[in-house]
Order: sequence, then structure tokens, then C-alpha cells
Amino acid sequence: MDTVQLERELTDWAAGVLGLTVDSGIYRGGIPAGIAEGVGVMLTGEVISVPLHVPEFNVQVLGKFTGDDARDKALAMAAKLSAALPRYGLELENFRVAALLPRGNAEPYRAESDGVAAIHASFNLTASVLTIEPPATETSNH
Repeated sequence: MDTVQLERELTDWAAGVLGLTVDSGIYRGGIPAGIAEGVGVMLTGEVISVPLHVPEFNVQVLGKFTGDDARDKALAMAAKLSAALPRYGLELENFRVAALLPRGNAEPYRAESDGVAAIHASFNLTASVLTIEPPATETSNH
């Protein structure tokens, strides 16, 4: 399974839910250094636990917010993601997410980043993912 592509497509999904633009407000693989405020989407590892195995991954959506309304922004991010879940049968470009489920809650917390205090919120998910096979090409015997 192409986990890099899966992370890209989950970032696109989260961008749509949160009303953000990829690479300008929401980022794949975490929030880049020097970015004061944004959301990062990270595929943090495969969960291997069941005999009949559908690949399942831990996913983290991490928000970093600044300003007087930082806590409000963190709570809004968590509320939007929470309202979009659980999600079953999510069709991405190259993957079918059989189940996208919340894992825990997203309590805002204060942390310093790049010397600046910010409010963070980490929203954790599990994603049970199947690869979509490309359609078979028909061959002609003419």
C-alpha cells in the first residue's frame, strides 16, 4: 500500500472538512517549522491486530493556533472533524476507507513552538483502508 499517497489523500479529505487549502493552512506530515498557525495530517503507523487483516492506520490531525481566539479555533477544528465522523465507505482517489473513526478526544493544550506560545489540538483517528484497483483494460483481438 502506498502510505505516502494515502497520507496525501487523507490530508485532502481533512482540508475539505476544515475548509483549508493544502500547503497553505493544512499540511501533510505535520506543521512545517516557522508556520505560526496551521493543521498537520500525519499517518502515524499501521495497526496490526486482527487475523482477517484489512490494513488499519493511526492518523493524527494536529492543529496549531495563535492569537486571542486560538482556543476557539482549536475547538472549532475538533468540532468540524467530530461532526464528519464516523465515516464509512469514504472514496478517495486511490483508496476506499472502509471506516474512518475517532480515537479519543481533542482537548486543546498550550505549548511553545518556535519560541511562541500556541494552542494545539490533536485529533486522532483510525482508518481501515483498502486500495482501489485500477479498472481492467479491455484488450481487443481484432
